[in-house]
Amino acid sequence: MSVTDSTLSSQGHDIAPHVHLVTLLPLNDLFKESMRQAQVRCGTGKVVLRCEPLPLVRGNRDEMIQLFDALTNSIFSARPTGSKFFLHVDCTQADEPASDGFRPVQIRFHTNITSDAAWRKANEGALADCVRILTLHDAEFAVREVKDNGCLFSITIPGKFQ
Repeated sequence: MSVTDSTLSSQGHDIAPHVHLVTLLPLNDLFKESMRQAQVRCGTGKVVLRCEPLPLVRGNRDEMIQLFDALTNSIFSARPTGSKFFLHVDCTQADEPASDGFRPVQIRFHTNITSDAAWRKANEGALADCVRILTLHDAEFAVREVKDNGCLFSITIPGKFQ
């Protein structure tokens, strides 16, 4: 299995000055709402979904909903035909000590869509929105095509578990 990495940067995008983010957001709830909306917008086709518990993060609720909407819409727009569509979300927290309880958390969205050049072009705006929002939240975003096996979206963000 080979992996083609494509880390997206905020270069060339307007980024607002960093604002101290103090509101704690439960990503589980925001992701569930976004998934419900994506299924309504993109049809009632079945998706095999597995989602591990997601962390609390500091941030802006509206922006994080916008992030998940952009991500789920881009994923649902490339649902495979002729095979089951799956999305598996897993999450790991770094072992680094943190005085405030927040540690880097990597959230990975594994799916069997194809993120070819046409898909990337069609979702360029959505991916740029993800980068912009995550940059404001001291986070990183990457899209990796897994040859013959789908696509991996990765978010690394400061978070904590209850």
